[in-house]
Amino acid sequence: MLLVAFAIGLFWYFVPALVATSRRNPNASAIFMLNLCFGWSLIGWVIALRRACAATPSQFVPSLTMKRPAANSCCQMNRLIELRTLEGPVLMGSRHDVGRVDLSHEAQA
Repeated sequence: MLLVAFAIGLFWYFVPALVATSRRNPNASAIFMLNLCFGWSLIGWVIALRRACAATPSQFVPSLTMKRPAANSCCQMNRLIELRTLEGPVLMGSRHDVGRVDLSHEAQA
């Protein structure tokens, strides 16, 4: 019984390190060391858990290697904006044609 209680306590003690590892936090080793050294105090454990749950820059910064959209997609976007604001040409007539992009002028170029 004492061994089970010790295992449960050890699990809860290292929850911040486990969270950092499962979220693939680049500072997981630093969070583990913070948890190991200062986790015994409640403040150290809370700080380690907060750092483990914090968003890392790779989670909210777009990649710099993103592909540029093709020139064709820019024309499609302009056409869609025209259709949406109804400042451009009138829709083709039937409601089934709504949202279609006419690229016939691009095929000739």
